[in-house]
Formats: sequence, C-alpha cells, structure tokens
Amino acid sequence: MPDEPIPSHFGDGHFATCVNRRVSVRYACNDRPWLIRVLAKPSFQSVRALVQDISATGVSLALGSKVPAGTVLAIEFRSSGSGYSGILSARVVRAGPMASGGWLIGCQLSRPLSDEDLRALVQERVRDRVID
Repeated sequence: MPDEPIPSHFGDGHFATCVNRRVSVRYACNDRPWLIRVLAKPSFQSVRALVQDISATGVSLALGSKVPAGTVLAIEFRSSGSGYSGILSARVVRAGPMASGGWLIGCQLSRPLSDEDLRALVQERVRDRVID
C-alpha cells in the first residue's frame, strides 16, 4: 500500500499521479452521508462537512468553501449507535476543488485514533469498504 502511485482527480478535469504514503487503512464513508461540524482556526467559525473517508491518522472531508493547506481544524465526531463522541484536532495537508463543486480537503489528525475509537466511529457508516 505505501509508496504506490495512485491517480488523483482535480476539478478541472485533469488527473495527476501522486504517491500513496498512507500507513493506515482508509474506510470509505460515502455509502451513508456523514455530516459533521468543523471549526477552522483562527476564527473558529462553524461549517458543515461530509466525511469522505477516515483512517486512524487522517480524514478526507467535502466542504462548500475552500480551506487552505496548513489550516488547523477542530473536527467534532459523533456516533449515536456506538456512543463515541469527541473533538479532534487536525491540520489540512491538501485541498482541491471537486468536479461536482465544493472542495475536498485531506487532513492529518494531531493524534492517531485508537483501533477501538476508529471502529466505533465507522461501524455505523462503513460496511466493510476499505480503500487500498
């Protein structure tokens, strides 16, 4: 999985090849919409985002407005069925426009999620969908 080339799609219709340096398994969350609240420093203005995928070390979010790389976020996760609730700090490591409109951002969590916390978060939203 690490260091393998993967295609990346940009909103302008072009594709680029980047290297997959992920060390954690990512779980796709687009089977069931997962709306969360995100607060961006320094203003801490609340915005809604859709989780695209999540791993122990990062999360990919779809937003209606641009959030530049380097921005520190407070991401509020709630999972009603598992009882998990928490606010995690993350830094935006990449941001790009989506072909369908809006922005896709990739975030690195400030601390990795434990296996138990990750399982609790994804159990309602993911049905064994792992992204290689």
